[in-house]
Amino acid sequence: MITGGAVTGGIAGAVFGLIILLAPGPKVVTIHPQFPGAIVVLPALLLGLAGAIGGGAFGTLIMLAERGRGVEAIRIRRVALWAALASAPAIRLVGWSWTTVALGSIVSAAIGAAAIWIAKRGRTGPMAVEPNAPPT
Repeated sequence: MITGGAVTGGIAGAVFGLIILLAPGPKVVTIHPQFPGAIVVLPALLLGLAGAIGGGAFGTLIMLAERGRGVEAIRIRRVALWAALASAPAIRLVGWSWTTVALGSIVSAAIGAAAIWIAKRGRTGPMAVEPNAPPT
C-alpha cells in the first residue's frame, strides 16, 4: 500500500508539475546554477518528489487509521481527507507556495477518492467473481 501510494503520488505530482507550465504568466527558475531545461524539469521533479512522499504518507495513514476494515466499509470522503492531509505537508516541504499546496491537496483528495471508488466498484461491479463460485 505504501509503495503503491508513493508511485501513484510521484507520477501524479510529476504530471501536475508539467501542467503548471501551461498556466499563463512568466516562468522563472530561481536555482543556481541554472541549466537548460530547468523550467521543465524542476516543477516535475519537485512535485514528483512531493507526490511520492505524500503518497507514502497516505498509504501509511490509511493502513493505521483504517486497519481492520474492508474496502466496502471505508468511506470515500474519509479517504479523500486522508489523502489531502498526507499531501499538504509533503508539497510544502519541497518549497512550494500555499496556493500550490491547496491545489495539490485537492488533486490528491480526488485521486484518493477515485482509487477507493474503483476498488469498491471492482468488488461489486459486473466482472466481480463470487468466492467459491464454479468456473464458467
